[in-house]
Amino acid sequence: KIKEEDLLFQKEFTCPVCEQKFKHPSMRGGKVRFLGADMDLKPNYEYIEPLKYDIIACPCCGYTAVLKYFPSAMSYEKKEIKAKISPTFIAPDFINKDVYSYEESLLLYKLGLACAVVKKGHDSEKAYTAMKAGWLIRSMEKDEPDKEKLAELKSQEIEYLKAAKEGFILARQKESYPIAGMDESSLDYLICVLSYEVGDYATSSKIMSSLLTSPKTPKKIKDKLYDLKQELKSKMQ
Repeated sequence: KIKEEDLLFQKEFTCPVCEQKFKHPSMRGGKVRFLGADMDLKPNYEYIEPLKYDIIACPCCGYTAVLKYFPSAMSYEKKEIKAKISPTFIAPDFINKDVYSYEESLLLYKLGLACAVVKKGHDSEKAYTAMKAGWLIRSMEKDEPDKEKLAELKSQEIEYLKAAKEGFILARQKESYPIAGMDESSLDYLICVLSYEVGDYATSSKIMSSLLTSPKTPKKIKDKLYDLKQELKSKMQ
């Protein structure tokens, strides 16, 4: 039987804030089978949930961010982290472990969001981090037998996805493309789906119509939207 630790290795990182080196569990490339993606692009893999390890925390100063944003920090961001995060940060014991639990990883996502706010990060970074936290909770739901706890997890997932949707809308208005690695059509598609998932059907319908009628929208995105169109129509009725 394949174990989660068999699919991980300790990768060395250098903190861009305090410049200390440390190791963090990372997924071995080519060792895991991709099972497909959810409607909102959440990837799914066999035997492991990589989202647990996509959030990185420096055990020395507390700087925490998702892998996409971790390697670099502007001088003013470093100053804010050192002034407002580092003085009270105590590294949790699990940071030295080879495998993280869902709950442990979720704590790091919360710290990552706090760091993004403190350093005055872009709306897209905060939105991307919140979305990944929501995705992580969705994976937690799969193994939760208790209906009451499952409902609580679903509520938390929706709150994070709602924050992600609102953050991406702000980023769309203020930031230049690519935004979180996405072009305009991809970002609009993601906002459309996130809006649907959190029950904002009006926003979802508006963006969907714009994407489906635009000649700039790639065919693969239109194909995905056709699958969503009937579901959205049913929900709005």
